[in-house]
Amino acid sequence: MTTKRFRPSALAGATALALALGLAAPAEAQTLEELGAENAALARELESLAEQVRELQTQMARNQQAIEGAKNESPVEFDPKKLKVTSKDGNFEFQLGGRLQVDAAYYDDDLTDLGSGAELRRARLFMQGRLYRDWVFKNQIDFADNGVSVKDAYLQYSALKPVKITVGNHKEPFSLEALTSSKYATFMERGLPNAFAPDRALGLSASTGADNYSAALGVFSDGLDSGETNDSGFGVTGRLTFAPWAEETRALHLGLAGSYRSNVDGGTIQFRAQPESHVTGVRLVDTGAMTGVDDFWRLGPELALVYDSFSLQGEYFYTGVNRGMDALGNSFRNPSFDGWYVYLSWFLTGEARNYSASKGTFGRTKATDAFEVALRYSTIDLNDEEVRGGEEDNFTVALNYYFNPQVRWMLNYVHAEVDQDGAGADEDANIVQTRLAIDF
Repeated sequence: MTTKRFRPSALAGATALALALGLAAPAEAQTLEELGAENAALARELESLAEQVRELQTQMARNQQAIEGAKNESPVEFDPKKLKVTSKDGNFEFQLGGRLQVDAAYYDDDLTDLGSGAELRRARLFMQGRLYRDWVFKNQIDFADNGVSVKDAYLQYSALKPVKITVGNHKEPFSLEALTSSKYATFMERGLPNAFAPDRALGLSASTGADNYSAALGVFSDGLDSGETNDSGFGVTGRLTFAPWAEETRALHLGLAGSYRSNVDGGTIQFRAQPESHVTGVRLVDTGAMTGVDDFWRLGPELALVYDSFSLQGEYFYTGVNRGMDALGNSFRNPSFDGWYVYLSWFLTGEARNYSASKGTFGRTKATDAFEVALRYSTIDLNDEEVRGGEEDNFTVALNYYFNPQVRWMLNYVHAEVDQDGAGADEDANIVQTRLAIDF
């Protein structure tokens, strides 16, 4: 039997290995704890970094929205109701607009054939605006009756507040009814004595107004749209109004206007009036062409009262004509003519007419699904001296329905009585007329 020999080196190696394993176990456990702590610290740091990233992303999104908003922000403001564009600083402004009025009339005439029918009473387009805050312009053209006529065409300087300077073709400051736009008129046509009122003319005027007064004065030459009167030559027209009582739905208006014209073109002038209806082209009263005219003048006091849904309005017109000598050297007599009207209006649905004391005129009535009734009496006398133009008295009843503030249906009944103090015969006429009107 062979006996294995004991080797101390092997025993020592085994012992060393056991000792190493025994010592390595605690060392390995300590390292894992440290790694766990480090992992936890790293996790906390990663969460902090993630939060910072989220905050950075939120801020970047806000900055992007601000950048996009700045890109999309317009330097102008647009009002779709008025078709008006205005710069943010108010220095520039531009607006488009117009009106359309379609009329139909039936005439129960007497001696004179008035001719029932229909017409496009007004078909206007305008553009107006502001340049560099102080310069205002307006250009308005009418395309009715298959023609083109210039209405407003002026430039206005507004820096001299409260005074405004206007140059170009614009309305002469005369008559409350004449200065109130047809968009806001109570009746389809203005009263008979409007035949004496000047309309638009080329000129230079200054106007001002405040909470209870308005004033205007201008010099005018030939008119591009002078209405029934031949307002040629050179003229001066002024108007002053005062409202001792002016509230939102209650007001008292007092006014006085005057106008003088000299150097009449060809020394000829004519006054005539339609029977408060425009479908017919007939004038039942007419002075005819008066020759030898040196100058003429007009005077017009005004009165209006608004008390909630009721309103009262009236004016008187006086015109004096100065004539020289005829071709044979004989002196003409100097005739004078006059006329007046008064009317009462009542909104059955409670609205009130919109009066502006700073302009001395009536504006848009803010009414929707509203009814208005009105009665008017008007008269004009074109008989004086050797001129026998006739005298006419009209009684008018009106019914207006407001679909909204810019669309309106109108119905008028007019009874006209004509007294011819010359060779002509007296006659009566009954008129029924209607209008559908829209403006924008």
